[in-house]
Amino acid sequence: MTQERINLLQEVGFEWSARKVKKVPDEVEFQARLSELMKYKEEHGDLLVPAKYQPNIKLSSWVKQQRIQYKSFKEGKESESQLTAARMAALESIGFVWPLRTKLDKKWNYRLEELKKFKEEHDHCRVPDKYPLNPQLATWVSTQRVQFRLYKEGTKQSMITPARIEALDAIGFDWGREGCSDLVDWEVRYEELRQYKEQHGHCRVPRAFKENQQLGNWVHTQVRERLSSCAT
Repeated sequence: MTQERINLLQEVGFEWSARKVKKVPDEVEFQARLSELMKYKEEHGDLLVPAKYQPNIKLSSWVKQQRIQYKSFKEGKESESQLTAARMAALESIGFVWPLRTKLDKKWNYRLEELKKFKEEHDHCRVPDKYPLNPQLATWVSTQRVQFRLYKEGTKQSMITPARIEALDAIGFDWGREGCSDLVDWEVRYEELRQYKEQHGHCRVPRAFKENQQLGNWVHTQVRERLSSCAT
């Protein structure tokens, strides 16, 4: 190597030390996983893919990796992150949540899954304020409405986020309870009556039904209201 050759190479910006080149995953694979994530959202109404999502374990792993790579990027370790600005924008455009879930987030998601099951059984999300089968869910549902009201008022005390609002909207959550209370109570008692018939073979619930006094009162109220309507 002569000095003349060294000078010529330096003139074109030749780098004498080999720097570590950041490895970028295959774009085809990224787009394929992104498409799977969008399909997941269409089916479940959110992007909260479980850590061990049996129908698609690769998607679970990929989602986890995106958050890990994002964490490295935010900590200034860009050379260790495989994310690009274009990929981050693509994920954010469909509502992807970057921060890793905390214990509180996991608890919130657990209640959301319970609410989804409630809807599957009752065809609505109007959990009664006093729901004996799952009082924790009833309290959680009420809390979401309170937090949403604070969010709309612009207070910093609200713990609800746009992502959570989107997840609840996706399953048809009713943010207001005005005019819903009586309907909810009636539907709950009706379901209890249906279960009573399955166990006893009839709907003649005693007024003083110790196992469910509310059901006993409700049944006799239905009879009284029916008789009143016939009399008029």
